[in-house]
Amino acid sequence: YLNFNIISDSSTALISLENGENDFMINMSASDLPLIEGNEELTVQTAPSHSQAGLVLNVQNGVTADENVRKAIASAIDRDAVNVVGFDGTGTVATGSFQDFLYYDGADYTYSYDQEKAKEYLSESAYADSDFSVTIKTSDNYGDIVPQLIQQNLADIGITVNIESMDIGSQSEDWLNGNFEIIYQAGSEITPDLSESLNSAYYSENVWSASAWTDGRYDEQLNEIMAETDTQKRTELCSSLLQEIVASANEIPLVIKSGNIVYRTGLQNTYVDPNGMFYCFKDFSWE
Repeated sequence: YLNFNIISDSSTALISLENGENDFMINMSASDLPLIEGNEELTVQTAPSHSQAGLVLNVQNGVTADENVRKAIASAIDRDAVNVVGFDGTGTVATGSFQDFLYYDGADYTYSYDQEKAKEYLSESAYADSDFSVTIKTSDNYGDIVPQLIQQNLADIGITVNIESMDIGSQSEDWLNGNFEIIYQAGSEITPDLSESLNSAYYSENVWSASAWTDGRYDEQLNEIMAETDTQKRTELCSSLLQEIVASANEIPLVIKSGNIVYRTGLQNTYVDPNGMFYCFKDFSWE
């Protein structure tokens, strides 16, 4: 049988592993991994995941409804630094979707780090001649290390960033109700099919957040995608639409996180699920 212990504090969970109170831990934080180096009683197993950290911007209201403001923000963020500072370099800079999505061509459609270009976008916005600020809402689940780095990046182009940290439930409620300018979050797609993901997020009848549009601007393309049966053609259509959406900077992909498990040495048949899940039917055994 299996006993599941819910331990919210990562340091406490690590101590329970070291003391032999638990045998297995899912997704230890990158900052804690060096603490177990050299401990022969514990083994770390890592693999790429589907969990992507990023920003979600309000396209319906406020300063972020201005596309040039969003493009300026996207161009001003040093995502390599985000990976190093926020994830100890264990992740991969995101390319606009997950690498192994069905119907995704694998191309990088995101904005490169270019602060001069960011200033140019800002000068073309409706806020070019005014001082303004934006608020990034984060949660206790995601922390404020990455928002603080973004705060520094945006200060370099003249945008003041306020950081508001809250519990995950309040952050989710604000996201759902459109009460935000920028949300910092990390999420995972459990069905890595780009056509389905685009349809569920951007078809006008499916839109549930102010981070997407309700004017049906993508409906015709999505109808064409969902009706297409040729794999290559569907990939081309999906990737073309993805490129268009990423160019709008309504969401800014930052880092695809690396998943890991930590377990007491000797446990067999272990694996790292890319969605951060744990399936009870997997047969573990000891040497």
